[in-house]
Amino acid sequence: MKSSFTSEEWALLARAPFMVGLLVTLAAPSGISGVLEESGAVTENLLSLGQTHSPLIQALAADIRGSQGQLARPVERLT
Repeated sequence: MKSSFTSEEWALLARAPFMVGLLVTLAAPSGISGVLEESGAVTENLLSLGQTHSPLIQALAADIRGSQGQLARPVERLT
């Protein structure tokens, strides 16, 4: 599955859940405790991904789990 994408495309796909979580957190700011709670929920959901989903989601989830937080960093500009 991963071989169907360039490394840049795969990195964008793998980082998308983190970026969505950030946008959700920013959409309804609720102080530092709210940010921590939302971040925890995003992380928990990412770690449980892939068990009943498509092969693409399973492959992404495996990379996210194995990235040791590296995929959570902001997306670099690809220009």
